[in-house]
Amino acid sequence: MTTHFRPANTSVQEMKPWELEAKPEKLKLSNPNARYAIIIVMGGDGNLGNQVLPDLIEMETGIIGGDEISVVALADLGGEAGTAIIEVTADGRRVLRAMSSIDTGDPRPIASFLTLALNSYSKDTKIALGFWGHGAGVFGDLDPKENLLPEELLEMPLGTKLTEAMFLEHYLSEPVPIKGYINKGMLPDESTGGILTNRELSSALTVAFSKIGRTEPVDLLFFDTCQNGAVEVYAEMKRYCKVFIASCLSIPGLGWNYTWFLQMTRRYLPDNADTWGRLAISAYDKAYDQTLFPQPVQLVALNSGSTILEKFRRVAEELKKLPPEDHESLLMASTALHPIVNNESVDVCMMAMMLSRTAGKEEVQKAAEEFFAAYQEAIVGISAPPNDGKPYSGLTIWCPRLGDKVSVGKYYQDLRFHKETGWFDAVRQLWGDKKVQKRTEVVFCCLIKPELVEEREVKETLIQPPGFGESHIAIHIPEEFRNWAGDLKEGIYRFTGCAQMSFANIEAGESFVKLLCSIRRKEPEFTSFEVALKHDLVLDSKFARRVRFELLKYEGIVLDEFPDAIEAYAALRKLAERATDGGILLMGTSEAE
Repeated sequence: MTTHFRPANTSVQEMKPWELEAKPEKLKLSNPNARYAIIIVMGGDGNLGNQVLPDLIEMETGIIGGDEISVVALADLGGEAGTAIIEVTADGRRVLRAMSSIDTGDPRPIASFLTLALNSYSKDTKIALGFWGHGAGVFGDLDPKENLLPEELLEMPLGTKLTEAMFLEHYLSEPVPIKGYINKGMLPDESTGGILTNRELSSALTVAFSKIGRTEPVDLLFFDTCQNGAVEVYAEMKRYCKVFIASCLSIPGLGWNYTWFLQMTRRYLPDNADTWGRLAISAYDKAYDQTLFPQPVQLVALNSGSTILEKFRRVAEELKKLPPEDHESLLMASTALHPIVNNESVDVCMMAMMLSRTAGKEEVQKAAEEFFAAYQEAIVGISAPPNDGKPYSGLTIWCPRLGDKVSVGKYYQDLRFHKETGWFDAVRQLWGDKKVQKRTEVVFCCLIKPELVEEREVKETLIQPPGFGESHIAIHIPEEFRNWAGDLKEGIYRFTGCAQMSFANIEAGESFVKLLCSIRRKEPEFTSFEVALKHDLVLDSKFARRVRFELLKYEGIVLDEFPDAIEAYAALRKLAERATDGGILLMGTSEAE
């Protein structure tokens, strides 16, 4: 299964100046003097729209019984449902303002709401700013444009009065493959196709703070979004908050449990941001107990006044001093790191540890140790270790072993993280244009809710990496294997999600398939798995059910005789099980870096 590539638009355009001189308004809140306020932007224009009301109800339930907490939400449902500013108090929910649907991918209406909400509470109210919806951290599908404040305005102290500000509409300078990744961010808007990037959110926050003259960061800035737990996002956001809260992994579909978070807030009445942040972590831990919940999850709260960026800068500086003969070993060592996001980002602490150990230089090791110490000190709270047994420290970082460094670099070097650490310069010096040789992976993939869009001849199975909303795949079904596909037609399919497992090389995949075949002993072999190694194989739900049956039938043999294969065997069984409900099970090989 190969990856599609998609071109970007080209050009740079100027947009009209912002109306920065307008006097900020205030909402007519029931409880403007609340001890705590949650101000949240909910990007519900898409497949998460049906979760907006349940989460507002969760907030209402968490507040009932007191007047300590107030919630103001900007809820965008798109289309005819439109957008509303909603207040949630102990007395219930009420619509403060109703409007036509906004574009949550545009920072301007986001800034207008944040200005209005922040200006409506007393100066003594502790504030938690939240962003709710889909997220992809720093890397994700292509977002060809961003609306940004000029860099010099972003460098000014918080609350600086902006009298002249031009938003610049940035387009990519040249066509870039989807693998080149852009700072995708969060809150995709299905109606407009807009995406709020992290730099756009930084611009919006700068404008909001400026318009009300707020010089102090808010207490919490949290993301009820997937994969925004990245050092690149932390660097972009830390100036606006005392505590930064996000997940480097996917957030389960139900998101945060706001009832428990707000109930804990009312019970313990935290007197500082650190304590409040720890309560958020505790509520998340309770909601997704990793001894019971099947999906690996993690949430981290970090103090924004930490020195982790300063310490990482020293790591980057010491790496740049290494002689050329050390560079290849660093590149090869990096291939052992566990990819977390889009095969592009890895755990930041594991990255620093790998670099320091591989380099073998005292200066690099000392710099890495200082970074670890600073990182541990920065952690306000972190949820229980994810149940997949892999190491997570809370934040990811772009891994130089993967991706197109040229395309990524055109964007990455403008990120605040690079400006404060010089990370991209270190990557460019150490690895240059060198790449790890492509390898052949054995891949097992389940497509969820596939729907035929166009029946036509397809030469090769191509899959567009899942991003926000729907993804597409061109499925090729070889004539000699059509019986395995059942009633499936060759052509273009859309699907709402996928799950997969893979082996890092063909040898490991072949060994696993041979194991599957050997388990049946004197009975016929797992023909489907054998064939998959020679040719991409497509199984409809009926044949997926057959595969699942056989995997269950021989599970006892694996448990008794092949304990090292238990994890992979269980993962494959789960894929087959998911495919039995109208899904598609794909098996084959894929070229990967």
